[in-house]
Amino acid sequence: MFDFLGNVNIFTGQFQQGVWTNGNAFIEPALCAQTKQSGHLYVRSHELTISDKPNSQVSLPMRVVSINPVGAEVRVSLAPQGWSSDHLWEATLTHHAWQAATYQKGDTVYAMPHIGYFFNHDDTAPHRLQWPFLAADSLVYDI
Repeated sequence: MFDFLGNVNIFTGQFQQGVWTNGNAFIEPALCAQTKQSGHLYVRSHELTISDKPNSQVSLPMRVVSINPVGAEVRVSLAPQGWSSDHLWEATLTHHAWQAATYQKGDTVYAMPHIGYFFNHDDTAPHRLQWPFLAADSLVYDI
C-alpha cells in the first residue's frame, strides 16, 4: 500500500491520444508503458502550484473556494471546473508565493502539479512523474 501523510489531490484520467483526460481537463504524462494507460494521479498539496493560465502539458481549471493562512503557509481550496473529482483540491503555498499571485475567492485558476504519483489499474507501486518535462522530440516548453 502507498500512503501519504495528510490530504492528497487525486486526478482520475482516461488515457487518450497521449494525454490523461477528465472532462475538459488534461495532463500530458512523460510517456512510458505504465503511463500509456488510464489511472489515478496523486498530487500532494505542497507539490502543486496555481497559475492564471494552463500550459501545453497540464490544464486543470479550478475555482478558488477558500483561502486560509495557517502559520508559515497559505492553504487554498480549489473546486474543479468542467471536470470531476470526488473532493476539493488543496494547494499549499508560501505567503510570499500567495502575495505575488493576487487571486481571490471565486477566481478561476489552473492547478499545476510539479510532482505526481501515478497508478494505472495494474499497479501496486506508483510511478513518480515530474512537470514540466521536455519531451524527446521537443525543443521548447511554454510556461
